[in-house]
Amino acid sequence: MRKLALTLVALSLLACEKQPVAPAAVPASRFHATSTVTRSSFFADNTIFIACLGQNVRFHGEVPFTQHEVTTPSGGSLFTIQFVAVTPVTPPFLAEAQISGTVYVYKNGQPINQVFVVGPGQVTTVVDREVYVADNGDQLRVRFRLHLTVNANGDVTVDRSDAFEFQCVTG
Repeated sequence: MRKLALTLVALSLLACEKQPVAPAAVPASRFHATSTVTRSSFFADNTIFIACLGQNVRFHGEVPFTQHEVTTPSGGSLFTIQFVAVTPVTPPFLAEAQISGTVYVYKNGQPINQVFVVGPGQVTTVVDREVYVADNGDQLRVRFRLHLTVNANGDVTVDRSDAFEFQCVTG
């Protein structure tokens, strides 16, 4: 019996490695949120009929933005996008009346901050107000509202967008 026990101990020692094996390393990033910042722009070009002007107006120009994304180890994400303020050093954003040729320049542009949190029942509402001014002082005022609800899979479940509201003001 003793000989059998020694044989079993010897075989079990042979089956084991002589050096202890460390557990697989887990990257530290699995325990921390990751953060990414993107600064860029895109070119917007849309033509819309505006009743108070009685004609189509082409809105176009560069739209600079900063996007910040934070992703948690559990898979949650937070997106913040800021359409940066229009200043004298940024490229102009224009609204051009297609019949009269009147050019309106986007003025007093504020930064527009939008935050999207992806998760169950997350809701975001964005209200955008813009003022465009022509050389003669006429103004074109624009208002738009967007309401979104996003489910846990990141799918939009509610998308309620108000139609653009336009107001023409004579200078």
